[in-house]
Order: sequence, then C-alpha cells, then structure tokens
Amino acid sequence: MPINRLIDHRAFWYIGIACANLLWRWKRRLNGVRQSEDRYRRLVKRSHNIIYELTPEGLINFASAICQLMLGHDGPDGAINQPDQALVHPDDLPSLHDDRHRPASVDPGIPSQTP
Repeated sequence: MPINRLIDHRAFWYIGIACANLLWRWKRRLNGVRQSEDRYRRLVKRSHNIIYELTPEGLINFASAICQLMLGHDGPDGAINQPDQALVHPDDLPSLHDDRHRPASVDPGIPSQTP
C-alpha cells in the first residue's frame, strides 16, 4: 500500500472524528438551550406575577397569561403591540413617567441615585 494512500485514509478518519465530536458538542448545547427554554416557559406559565417584555419603542412584545386574569385583556395576546401603560394602573402612571426619566444605574444590584 503506498504511503500517500495511507495518509489520505487517516486524514479522512481524523476529519470524521472531529466532525462527530463537533456535532456531539453542538447537540449537547442545543439540548441545554431547550431545557433552559422549557424551564423558563414553565416559570412564566405558573407565575402569579405579570411578566412582560417591551420593544425599544415601549410596546408590549410578550405578556404572561396571568395578564388576562389580572387586567382583563383578551388573553395574553390582547396586550401585544399595546403601549406599556396598558399594564399600569392609571394612579401609577406618574411614577412610571418619573422612573423612565431617572438615570439607570450601571450595576443592576446598585440602585440609581436621584438628586
């Protein structure tokens, strides 16, 4: 058997092992992401708190199912694309406005200081 042919077979074998290893690692990470998403979905679904996500424009992008029970929206999708004021009691709107104009702290663990 010529040496060139032996080297070619080994190279393909090593490439195959490397690809299998990469695929195994990718699959393991993907499973970890799926498990994390499942845990997050269960927490959001079972929570008694309103959980929502806003777009940069201040519109509701996601609202938890409890939003329907607590605020009377037409299901969690009833709040989608509504301004975030839809989730705030009218008496609390001035404090929402004040909070938006307060500078945010750099570290979330350290409260921002207002003058």
